[in-house]
Amino acid sequence: MADWICELLDDPNQLKTLGNQARKKVLERHSIDVQGPKIAALIKQVSS
Repeated sequence: MADWICELLDDPNQLKTLGNQARKKVLERHSIDVQGPKIAALIKQVSS
């Protein structure tokens, strides 16, 4: 794993690509548009 990290540090383009992919994945899974309805449904379920 250390070798892989060193390779990434030596390749700024790959590092940027991985960072962009990670950001996209986080936004797809954890944005307010995704989580908001889930939280609202949970609150409704708990308060019923």
